[in-house]
Amino acid sequence: MPNNEPDGAFVFASLFSVIVGSIGIWLHSLNFKSIRKIDTMVIHGSFVLHYHLTLANLGVVVAFPFRSIYTLFNRFCLGTYGCQLYAVEGMTCGMTAILLACTICIVHRFEVTKGWKLTRTSCHSLAMGTWVVGFIWAVLPLFGIGSYSIGPHQTACTLDISRSDRKSLVFLLALTIFGYLIPVGSALLSLRVAWSNVVSSSDREKCTAGNLHVTVMEFLFQLVKPLWKEETGNPKNKLTERNRLAGHILVFTCFTWLPMGVLATCVMIFQNSNWSRWVYYMPQLLAKVGSAFAPLAYSSTLRGYV
Repeated sequence: MPNNEPDGAFVFASLFSVIVGSIGIWLHSLNFKSIRKIDTMVIHGSFVLHYHLTLANLGVVVAFPFRSIYTLFNRFCLGTYGCQLYAVEGMTCGMTAILLACTICIVHRFEVTKGWKLTRTSCHSLAMGTWVVGFIWAVLPLFGIGSYSIGPHQTACTLDISRSDRKSLVFLLALTIFGYLIPVGSALLSLRVAWSNVVSSSDREKCTAGNLHVTVMEFLFQLVKPLWKEETGNPKNKLTERNRLAGHILVFTCFTWLPMGVLATCVMIFQNSNWSRWVYYMPQLLAKVGSAFAPLAYSSTLRGYV
């Protein structure tokens, strides 16, 4: 890391991470209490997956203030080893959060269409499996498949997406396809299948399991509407609210990590390392904001439910 005084952008990125990280830690702490409310909404032990998801998001957020505080003093805690440690922790929690959000949607689909009733032990096993997969993705760069480095804003040690060697490009491609596109695509399909069964009582009369009678636009509109408009009137239907909860979680997860995926894809395609540092700043700052405010996915669904 350079020894000169940090410029304005450097200070902004660092302070931004401190503030957002502190807010995120507070929100996630509150969210652990909020998750208790969904115990009456979800089926059997499925709420366990939500605890693991909150823990994964908290793992991403909790390091923000510490990373920035250390880099503001022009050094990284524990030097190179600290950089690698922070990167592995962030990558593990980030990938696990994506996989858990998708797992919640897929499990919900089979709960609705196939009558699955997973026990708490089964859900813990599913969650631990996603943690293992996330950890495997995270440690591969330590073995030369990809690499970690201090990011361009000097506030985080993260996956180096600027390298153009074959192993790094293959790793980025595999990560994009198998770590994001396939899980998110499967989750979206699962949500649409579930939504076609339980959007509302009137829709339920028209839909049967496995038939997709809900249009894509109707699905998306019904999914995001409660984010800005709270419904009143009849008591909320549990199945409909489970759909929305899973959908809101997936929406927040997608928009949290999508900018990073787009940036990595552009780097792979154009292989241009001379872009403005703000091209690298913004996706990572958006990822910080998305991870910190992920609990809003729960509050937007739970308000007025209990």
